[in-house]
This record gives sequence, structure tokens and C-alpha cells, in this order.
Amino acid sequence: MKKDNNKISTKKSRLLSAFLGAIVAFVTLYEKFNVDMLGFPDGHKTEFEGAQELIFRIFLLPKIILILCFSYLCFFPKKSTKRNMLVLILVFITMILVNFCLEYFLSLYLDNGGGG
Repeated sequence: MKKDNNKISTKKSRLLSAFLGAIVAFVTLYEKFNVDMLGFPDGHKTEFEGAQELIFRIFLLPKIILILCFSYLCFFPKKSTKRNMLVLILVFITMILVNFCLEYFLSLYLDNGGGG
């Protein structure tokens, strides 16, 4: 019988999927709390803070889909392959990098409320 090197063991697959899904959920909740804390006490939001909210809303659905994909691989470990895990991890890392780069770019060019 030929052994498939592309498969991950069931136990490792479940643990890795659950761990990565929890990381994505934690990052999403952390960003949500940060977005909720934006603004001055009088309710005014700067251009940059408005852009941060928009970025969060844009990336929320892909992160939820990513959490569901990791959950699927956790509950159905037979479908899990090294390639599936690698693709999901790369998608998550790419989303984090794009999010960071967008926020950095916008912080340079939008009014962020810093007075002089």
C-alpha cells in the first residue's frame, strides 16, 4: 500500500486547525476592540479613524471565512492536507500584511488628529 506524504496525521491536523482558527478569531476580536475604541470622547472621528473602520469592515468577511475553513479542517481532519493548511496560513499572513500596509499608508497621508 502506498503511503500519501501529502496527508497530515489526524491528531496533528485537528490541533493545528483549532490553534490557527483560534489565532484568527483572536486577531479579529482584537481588531474589533481597537476599532470600537476609536474616536474622541465627543464622538468626533478623524479621517484616519474612519479609514481604519472601513479597512476592518472590508477584512471582516474574509477573516470569518478563514475561521470557518480552519473549523472545517478541524472537524473533518481527513480532508486536511499539507497543501490546504499551507494555503490557509499564507492567506492569513497575506491578509495581515495587506492590512498593516494599508493602515501604515493611510496613517502617512490622512489626518490622524495629531495636533501641533
